[in-house]
Amino acid sequence: MFKGFIFDLEGTVFLSDRLIPGADRVIKLIQEKGRKVIFLSNRPLPTCGVIISALEAVTLKKVEVIVGEPSLTMAEAVLEALGLRADDCILIGDRLETDIKMAKDSGMAAGIVLTGVTDEKTLKESSLHPDFIFQSIADVDNLLIG
Repeated sequence: MFKGFIFDLEGTVFLSDRLIPGADRVIKLIQEKGRKVIFLSNRPLPTCGVIISALEAVTLKKVEVIVGEPSLTMAEAVLEALGLRADDCILIGDRLETDIKMAKDSGMAAGIVLTGVTDEKTLKESSLHPDFIFQSIADVDNLLIG
């Protein structure tokens, strides 16, 4: 069971500045289970403002977003912000070459959603293999059961 959930924003939690169906439910469930959540974005924070406000409205909690390019330095900053070890966390994103690579390189579990840039064909052809494959963030709640 994971103690920390790290979500890429674009393509994973929202598309075109709209929450992906089920994202609010999954994030609230994670928080209700006492797990930690943090969001990643390489967009400037003001650009993410609408999404941050929407997430805070549905979760009724302050949302922490870290901006920057995926890297080991970013992974270290995320783990420090969460106060958790890499093996206690899962990073869920929509890009194999950035999100999944960062998770694998830093020792975190890696989950891919197929709502962003990665599709099943790309996934089959890639040398990067996530630990979990989700049709969307709405399916992440299966990780929380049991």
